[in-house]
Amino acid sequence: MRGFRSFRSRMLVLVVGLVLLSQALAFVLVSYANTRNATRQIAADLEAGAGVFRRLIDERSAGLIANARLLSGDFAFKQAFASGDRETILSAMENHLGRMEADAMLLVDPDGKLLASTLQGPEAAPVAPVAPWASLIARASEDEFGEASGVVEIHDVLQQVTVVPLFTPEPSAWILFGFAIDDAFARSLGKISDVTVLRRDAGAVWHPVASTLAPGSRDDLVAAASQGLLIDGVVATVALAREDYVALSTPLDAQGNKDAVAVLARSLRAQLVPYRDLMRSLAVLLGGALAVAVLAAIAIARSVTRPVLKLSHGARRIADGDYAGRMLIPGRDEISTLAVSFNEMAAGLQDRERVRGLLGKVVSPAIAEELLRRPISLGGEEREVSVLFVDIRGFTARCEGVAPGAVLDLLNRYLTRVTEAIEAEGGVVDKYIGDAVMALFGAPLVHEDHAARAVRAALGIQAAVEALNFEFAAEGQLPIAIGVGINTASVVAGNMGSASRMNYTVIGDGVNIASRIEALCPVYGAAILVSETTRAASPGISFREVDRVRLKGRAEALLVHEPTRAIATQDELYTGAMALWLARDFTGAASAFTALASAFPGDGVVAFHARRCTAFAETPPPDWDGAHVQASK
Repeated sequence: MRGFRSFRSRMLVLVVGLVLLSQALAFVLVSYANTRNATRQIAADLEAGAGVFRRLIDERSAGLIANARLLSGDFAFKQAFASGDRETILSAMENHLGRMEADAMLLVDPDGKLLASTLQGPEAAPVAPVAPWASLIARASEDEFGEASGVVEIHDVLQQVTVVPLFTPEPSAWILFGFAIDDAFARSLGKISDVTVLRRDAGAVWHPVASTLAPGSRDDLVAAASQGLLIDGVVATVALAREDYVALSTPLDAQGNKDAVAVLARSLRAQLVPYRDLMRSLAVLLGGALAVAVLAAIAIARSVTRPVLKLSHGARRIADGDYAGRMLIPGRDEISTLAVSFNEMAAGLQDRERVRGLLGKVVSPAIAEELLRRPISLGGEEREVSVLFVDIRGFTARCEGVAPGAVLDLLNRYLTRVTEAIEAEGGVVDKYIGDAVMALFGAPLVHEDHAARAVRAALGIQAAVEALNFEFAAEGQLPIAIGVGINTASVVAGNMGSASRMNYTVIGDGVNIASRIEALCPVYGAAILVSETTRAASPGISFREVDRVRLKGRAEALLVHEPTRAIATQDELYTGAMALWLARDFTGAASAFTALASAFPGDGVVAFHARRCTAFAETPPPDWDGAHVQASK
């Protein structure tokens, strides 16, 4: 396969392919013309054969009628008929049957009922229930001479039958002579082509009666007739035993009875035998032309192999990420021009890859892809997103007296864990603000469940910080505490800044609310707080109401919640204590929250409510509406 990828091999394949294509086309056209001519010749022969076949049938019928006329006037036969003795009649019929060279002879009364038949024997009943020859006798009755011929089935045998009247001296019976239509009959008529006689029963199912074809071909011909591929008088090509035959169907009965037909067929392969020598000569000629084309292609390919191989090696280096190499191909032809373009392309790819790699490190990879995907311009679009802010509590105080390198190491380890937790839920880091991180869920990557993803990311950040604190403890460092604020709102997302320097971000009141909620975390001693809109858009996650907060500068109070994994008993006690608080039963609420804080000493939100309720129980606020007022932004 490596050799096939070379320019020389491709050029060789191209030239050889074109030669082969032209040769194959010529071969196909010649073959098609031969096949078409052979088919036309067969069709003409079959049509002529059908005429001959029809004439032979008519001549046989005429011969039967002539012999039957002699019998109808035979005095001895009339005497046997007049005797009324069935055995005497049958004996006379057998004598005349041998002289007529027919296969069957029947005698029926004027009403068409069977009187005697050489097909039954002397012991058979003299009368048949329904006469299959009724239509034939009806035609004879209308004939000027009282004669008719046709194809009918007698005792399950298809017969070519001739009927004439028996005069004694008036017409007193009908004499029927029949020749069995069997394989011998087909062979006698198959001088021009193979002949097959088909019969259609009352259920419209075709059956073979006689044929010169092999059994397998015979079955395929029956199948073709059943599929409607054989139409009277129309030449058709059918597959018999996986070999193409040209076939023509013609009725056996001159009166147009289409339930018994003869199908004339001839092998197309046998007809094409004379053309085979021509095709062999053509194949030799085409083979010689192909050999010349191969030698010419090799000679031409050698003149351009070296520069093309250089370009191929350069392309491999680029595929492996090496954009530094340059192609030096002297000359002024098309290949040297291609080498110049190749070098320019490599330089462009090198610059693009450098920009992409740098951009992917400066901003989130998702934002980098968004910026590279479409033309960069100022502006944005309105979207509903979930904004997450996370910050380290007391980071400035923690860094006092610590070497800058150690601070940077701590910050990088922390930001790495936070970023991994955010990206694990499909979030995008919008920016790093010192030890704080702003992340987006729902932009630029669209997620219908962006609120739930943001909450799960916050829980992941909390777990990551706990694991990081174990590492700090093992290293003799102090632990860190974080606060996460989340708000879900409609914001404007897009590229913002100036024409020379821009940044993909989101703006809007919803972003400010997320930042203000994050600032409430140390107030309530909570690691994670979310807005009411985020809680409502996060089904399947448990929350507890923390407080109603009136942010500074806003008239409407905001409900904040905390995702919780508390046990059912704690949730019930907490809910009951909050109900006492909202009912202004500050003393009862203080008692309930104090008891809850003793039972769960690590719950910062409970501890906050216990302190506040105790203070309100001692000094009730004059104009309290159940909302906590945020003193600062």
